Amino acid sequence: MIKVGSDQFTTSDHNEIDYSIFKVRNIYRQVSLGVGRIRHWVISTADANGLDSPTTEGDLEDLTANWTVPNAGIDLFIPHNMNIPSNTGMILGKSAVDGPCDKDAKGMTGATCGLWGSEQTARTFAHELGHYLGRSHNHGASCPTTTAEQNNLMAQSRCALSTRNSTLLTSAQGTNMRDHCSTKAGC
Repeated sequence: MIKVGSDQFTTSDHNEIDYSIFKVRNIYRQVSLGVGRIRHWVISTADANGLDSPTTEGDLEDLTANWTVPNAGIDLFIPHNMNIPSNTGMILGKSAVDGPCDKDAKGMTGATCGLWGSEQTARTFAHELGHYLGRSHNHGASCPTTTAEQNNLMAQSRCALSTRNSTLLTSAQGTNMRDHCSTKAGC
C-alpha cells in the first residue's frame, strides 16, 4: 500500500484502508488465494507533485512509473484525492491486465485505487488487483445480463448488483490469477 499525499490521510482513511485489506483477503480466500504481508509506504503531498490528486488516467500511469517499492509484492497506490471522470461515471482505479513482475518495466507497474467509502474501496482494491493478476472485465462494453455475472468481482462497479456483494470469483478466475508471476505457492 502506497499512500499518495500521505500527510492528508485521516484516521478514517486509515480505517477504510484496513477494512479494505480485510475484505480483499476474504474475497480472494474463496479461490484459495491468500494475501501475504501488507507493507505500508508513503509519498508526501509535496513529493507527489500533484499526483496525490490525479485528474486523468495518465496521472495514474505516471504514479506507477515514478515510484515503486523495493520488494516482490504488487504496488497498490492510493491517491488521497482522486477525481477522474469517464463517460460512464468516475474512474475508481486503474491497473494493467496481467501486470508485469518487473517493476522497472514500461507501462503500469502497479495498481491504483482511490478512497470511495469502505465497501466501494474494498471492492475496487480487489478488482484492480484482479486485473493486475491477469483478469479482464467479465463483459464487453455493455453490462452483463445474468445475476452471476453482475455479482462477479470483475464486473465493472457500474454493472455490479451490489458494491458489498458483487465480489464472487470463479474457480477458473482463481486458477488464472494463481498463474501470475506475482503469486507465490502457499505455506
